[in-house]
Amino acid sequence: MQLFPECFDYLRYRAFWEQSEKPSLKSFLDFRLQEGDLEREETEHSRYKGELNTILNYHAKAPEIREEVQQMLRNFQDEKKSKEVNCFWDLQVKQQNIDMNLKLVEKRRELLEKEQDELKDRICLEQTRHVLDASIETRDQCLSVQKTFTRKRLLDESSERTYKESQRQTRHGRKIPNYRESDESEYDSKKIRRESNTRYSQVTESKQSATLYLTSPMTEVTESSSSNSNLGSLDRSKNKSARSQYVRDDFSSRESTPCPSPTRSVTNTLIRTPNKPIITKATYNEFSSAHIICAFNSTIHLVKATIGEQMYEKSSYSEIESRIISETKIDDNQTSDGDRFLFFVRYALLDFVSKFKFMMPKVLDRDMLERSYIIEVLSPILLAFRKAFPDVKYMWVEKDVRSIKEANTMFKSNLGERKTDLLILRLSDARELLNVEVSGPPYKSTKKHTVGDVKKLLIMAVCSLNRLLGNNLNCNIEDAKNVKTYSIQVIGDRLTLFSVSLADKMKYLAVELVSCIVPFAFDAITCYMRIFNFFAVIRNEFVEQEKLQKKIRSFIPGNNCSENLREWLHLPDNDISLVTEEDMDEIFL
Repeated sequence: MQLFPECFDYLRYRAFWEQSEKPSLKSFLDFRLQEGDLEREETEHSRYKGELNTILNYHAKAPEIREEVQQMLRNFQDEKKSKEVNCFWDLQVKQQNIDMNLKLVEKRRELLEKEQDELKDRICLEQTRHVLDASIETRDQCLSVQKTFTRKRLLDESSERTYKESQRQTRHGRKIPNYRESDESEYDSKKIRRESNTRYSQVTESKQSATLYLTSPMTEVTESSSSNSNLGSLDRSKNKSARSQYVRDDFSSRESTPCPSPTRSVTNTLIRTPNKPIITKATYNEFSSAHIICAFNSTIHLVKATIGEQMYEKSSYSEIESRIISETKIDDNQTSDGDRFLFFVRYALLDFVSKFKFMMPKVLDRDMLERSYIIEVLSPILLAFRKAFPDVKYMWVEKDVRSIKEANTMFKSNLGERKTDLLILRLSDARELLNVEVSGPPYKSTKKHTVGDVKKLLIMAVCSLNRLLGNNLNCNIEDAKNVKTYSIQVIGDRLTLFSVSLADKMKYLAVELVSCIVPFAFDAITCYMRIFNFFAVIRNEFVEQEKLQKKIRSFIPGNNCSENLREWLHLPDNDISLVTEEDMDEIFL
């Protein structure tokens, strides 16, 4: 619509009349909605009608424009009742309802967050109050035990002194008097001094005990104290056990100082990975040879004494270090597997303890990249293992897997190249024995990354296995089925070891052997028990594979060999297909 320029100055919504070629009530409402300040239905209709009246007043000398505006005014009532305008306002009502519901949901979410925060604060207060109450009850119990021992010691000394005085013999026919006035002041002063020293030692020991045991096992102490309220009636055996449990005055003897384990609950809170089956002794024997079992069992009690006695309660780093060294001491000329395993235990624990020497609180930061995780956390343990057993070679961080190229040549295939985080080679034949793949940083692991690494490890393990068997195609089939390659996948803080072997013609079997958790807190040092078990299984598998390779190399085929190993080997494609349940039954039957 062409309007006079002076008319635009008196219009409230000038932009609408300048842009609109065929203005109408619907187009006016759309314009107001785009502007973002749309109001009620009656208000907007009144504004549109007012704009038309303003145009009509300023165009009295323009009959064409005046006639058009009058026609728009006549059509105004019909447009108000039109279907388009009614649908427009219905949509606006629905939009307002949606906005109100969203605001209500947002307010409800804020209230829930506030309630959760208040609940967390309340839980923290309850836990703090529980710890304080437990510490107070423990201190009172220690004081009562000390009073019992002090009272008993004083009674024993007085009875012994009375007995000795009664046994005095006469001298020159006269009895020596049992009492002298000069002795009274001396005896009283000694008695007062001894009682004051007893009270002072009693208070200091009770303070030390109360300070030492402000940890999670206080719940056990409070339960025992509630059931045994009258500590004065304890017999000698109970006093002795209580004293050995709560008064830890001899730190040099492990046997006489059983102490509660505050790391158990802390370790359980750190384990946030799926439940893994704990390897039992019977299961471990299936994977361990005699000399490896002997080596592991000969060191495991020392490991328990080193990491199971809450050494972290001692503030001196030198005491912890000296204890680890003394418990894992070996002679320089000893090279048995047991001595080597002790060497591995020593340097793995020393490296872990040294990380927390100047750290407070004693917790490692999990917010790190994947390569930092490999270098700072995993590599010290792996390097300590290689120092103890240097018959393998490590190739670190994004190393090309050569067996894939060689398998492509063997089978004329075109598998893509793969890189692994750690490739372990056997020095005797320079063949790939174990691949390590870290599936992301310790604090975050995605399903896509984890599943992709599983397929990648399986492909690399199958290629390494085919390359090992490719050098001995005329060996016995049963021996070939025992040849294995190994892989370690790291998901979060859990390490999982699995093996891949030949199960049947063109079928491979992957078996999980053992798993462990890498600790990130000093309180979780007991996780190293599982770590040492993990590497004991690895060492045993390496030794068994070395023996098997010697047997295969010396094998001379005969005329009665019915099976051909060439027909058994197969290279799968990138998308690994799993065996069916029927095939799995055949494998295990």
